[in-house]
Amino acid sequence: MESTKDVKERLQLAVEVRDAIEVVNSSSEYPKFIAAFMPALTAVLESTPAQLSDGPEHKLRNTTLEILNRMPHTEALRPFDKQVLKLAMDALKAENEENALICLRIIFDLHRNFRPNLESEVAPFLEFVCDVYKNIGDTVKEVFGDEGGAKPAKEAPAASATRARCRRRRRAACRRRRRRFAPRAP
Repeated sequence: MESTKDVKERLQLAVEVRDAIEVVNSSSEYPKFIAAFMPALTAVLESTPAQLSDGPEHKLRNTTLEILNRMPHTEALRPFDKQVLKLAMDALKAENEENALICLRIIFDLHRNFRPNLESEVAPFLEFVCDVYKNIGDTVKEVFGDEGGAKPAKEAPAASATRARCRRRRRAACRRRRRRFAPRAP
């Protein structure tokens, strides 16, 4: 596991890149930027595990996904389109809601701009969506309970205990989704 100091240093570097990316995107240096940074962005997403809490690891993954999301979908990105799509799909299966939304934006933008190249990649995305909808009943039961309705006010626990229980249920649901959608060994 990486030290907190190392993660914070990497986060600071990623934030600087994210904040300055518009300057590079509008210049002739954009193809060089992509070629130089794709291995680093890939390494960050592959080496830093997805987090449910708002710690430095979560912020590092979030910032890395934001960098990928802000990259213009020009011809310079075409050689990396499948690599970026794979990163976004892998992250989508493991991330919390905030990062998953960024992943979806990346996926939609890639499919919109590089449709012919990515036609073969549509089926895995649709399978993922179908799996999410197939398992929605279990997730709803886990998060909201089997009754599905609100309990009478006199039986309701204290608000802080309820929030803590909801957080635990959401974390458990995310862990199960990660296990369910984790790549299987051949």
